Amino acid sequence: MAHESSWREPRHQEGSSGENAPSTGATTGTEFTPRNIREVPKPTNLVRSFALLSLISIAAICCVAALLLSRFMERALVERDAIVTAELIQSIAEHEEPELAFDRPELLSDEEGLGELFIHITKIPDVLRANVFAPDRAIVWSNDLALVGRRFVDNDELEEALRGEMVVELGKVAKSTKNEHAFFPDGVTDFVENYVPIWAHDHSMVVGVVEIYRTPTALFETIRGGTWLVWSIALASGVFLYTTLFWVVHRAANVMRRQHALLVESETMVAVGEMATAVAHGIRNPLASIRSSAELALEEETTAIGREATRDVILEVDRIGQWLREMLLFARPERGELFEVDLGETVRRSLDNFQRTMARQHIESQVHIADALPPVKGDAQLLTQMFNSIIANAVEAMPNGGSLDVRAGLCGEGKELEMTLSDTGAGIPRANLDQVLKPFFTSKRSGLGIGLQLVKRIVERHGGRIMLSSVEGQGTTVTLIYPVAGA
Repeated sequence: MAHESSWREPRHQEGSSGENAPSTGATTGTEFTPRNIREVPKPTNLVRSFALLSLISIAAICCVAALLLSRFMERALVERDAIVTAELIQSIAEHEEPELAFDRPELLSDEEGLGELFIHITKIPDVLRANVFAPDRAIVWSNDLALVGRRFVDNDELEEALRGEMVVELGKVAKSTKNEHAFFPDGVTDFVENYVPIWAHDHSMVVGVVEIYRTPTALFETIRGGTWLVWSIALASGVFLYTTLFWVVHRAANVMRRQHALLVESETMVAVGEMATAVAHGIRNPLASIRSSAELALEEETTAIGREATRDVILEVDRIGQWLREMLLFARPERGELFEVDLGETVRRSLDNFQRTMARQHIESQVHIADALPPVKGDAQLLTQMFNSIIANAVEAMPNGGSLDVRAGLCGEGKELEMTLSDTGAGIPRANLDQVLKPFFTSKRSGLGIGLQLVKRIVERHGGRIMLSSVEGQGTTVTLIYPVAGA
């Protein structure tokens, strides 16, 4: 098949003159763009921008939300536990008259008096230390006798408790830096410090404060489990949100990319249509005159060299006419009405049109088409032009002879028809293989780059697919797949 994408370009015969004759072996790829096609701005890479910005945003939102929610949960659980502890301590204190006891410290040290009740505080699960403060900020009872009698005047938590507010603090054990943490057993890392105000019987005043240090293991396990659950949900939600939004944006970007390609193609077709119309109008009549004159000259020419030169003139005029037809077909709008077409018969007729040229170049054609192939829905004129472009390109790729193999059969459970056209020509360079389907790409100095693009457009207009494979120096295979009519 054709060496490049402009599949119906003239190949000058050896020895023909002209400044525009392409030099043999030229493989430098060029891309022709009409001057009057306005530049269409490319869409920004939304997927890449979204992937970065959304990842940062969603990660930040999830982390902040998880942090705030886990802190709120931790605080709520600790405060709830402190309320239960405070109610228990207050109920213990209300068995006696606490306002009298704090006025008479000897009752606090009497194990049969109020002191016995405070001893019960140390029996509360997970309590490691309990201190009882009088309104003058002095410790009047403690399970650590060394602290009894000490006064703490710069304790903000104690001041809040004396004003009737319950204070709860969640802390970390730091034996190396805080001597007051020396009483914590080894292995304990977290503790809860509660300041519980003790109210008088009539709740008119605070008569004392109980400070307790606790290591509520069950509470800490609940907090850790809840924190793990919050972060897991935040992570799962973030991944789900990111994946969903990424899919939406990726799909939108693909739609925009296709629309951009269609816009570029539409702009290209407008320019090609205008150019083709202008060229066809200006060149058809002169071409007809040249061909008529050449035919008359051929009848009167007696020398072999003259007759061969005249035939070359007619051949090149026909090639120019074929160019014009391709350009007009390339820019022609789609026609909605399609009829049943026999692809096998259509490709045979196209091969017959090239028999003389193929014989001159010693190209052998082999046709293997299955019997009774079902028809396809299409435009017979467009399909004929498609095969003409493919075959012309294959012939041009084999100037020194070769073979053209055409095969056709059913595929896709009988719902599609597959046809392959394989040549043994020069092939397409690997660097150009991805570019040949683009309009106006050609590696030929005299090419327009619309041949293969014309074939692609015709195939797509008929709901088919085209696949191109090539090995440089060995040949090219074009595979066409069309839906069967009525399938």
